[in-house]
Amino acid sequence: NQFASTVMRDEAVLIKSGGSKPPLFFAHCGAGELIYLPKLAPHIDKEIPIYGLPSLSLDQQQMGTVEGMATRMVSMIRSVQPNGPYCIAGWSFGGLLAYEIAMQIIGADQEVRFLGLIDTQYRPGISGLTDKPVINFDDKEQLMHLIQMNLDGDSQSANDALKSKMATMNFTTLVQEYRDTPILRKLFSGLTAMQIQQWLARSHANKSANMLYTAKRIPIPVHLFAAQESQKTYLALGWDAIVPNDQLCTITIPGTHQSIMNSPNVEIQIGRAHV
Repeated sequence: NQFASTVMRDEAVLIKSGGSKPPLFFAHCGAGELIYLPKLAPHIDKEIPIYGLPSLSLDQQQMGTVEGMATRMVSMIRSVQPNGPYCIAGWSFGGLLAYEIAMQIIGADQEVRFLGLIDTQYRPGISGLTDKPVINFDDKEQLMHLIQMNLDGDSQSANDALKSKMATMNFTTLVQEYRDTPILRKLFSGLTAMQIQQWLARSHANKSANMLYTAKRIPIPVHLFAAQESQKTYLALGWDAIVPNDQLCTITIPGTHQSIMNSPNVEIQIGRAHV
């Protein structure tokens, strides 16, 4: 299982050792994982050490704000590198974390040399919801969403059957019923029903934190690596609302949100970066 294999600690994880250049720190994605880094790290300058900033483990109480998550990660970064200049990046939700990490480091009067957001969409925060999630967590609903992604075509009968089972089964029974579907087998092989529930809860906490976050203007350039398909819909992925044009360096990468992490697109984005 690609998710279970990551050991979560309150310390940065060395992904690739390097030479004399400052390390590059990557925040975890919205699933709370660092699994995108093994695809990315081999294409980064061999003189740059690569570290991943992991989420809390599945069995821990998850944080509810981007600010809190970033504060925890700043501590990890400074344990490895006490002083700047710092280089920080992240894919998807990890880019949002990277942005807030950079804000906090600058607020501590330290230099951030590079800030990279890889296909990260910015959605301004929703006021008045700081103490509660945007959406109530429903483990069966979250699981059903994953299963539906894998149903054949647009089969209404398959969807109706799934909804009917969801109404009559508890979470553990539903997991047992659908464990052999390709999507659950790929994501959750070897995990217990409780661990699957915790994984879904962590993803939900990250989604809620994403929706609550309101970014402040940052005084450094922001390198936005935007998937071509994302740009067609979101243009600057919302960052033009907070980052001035002369600070927003947008690099368009062929592919979708997922495929930009695969060859040859992953090589293209690194080739256009100047860390």
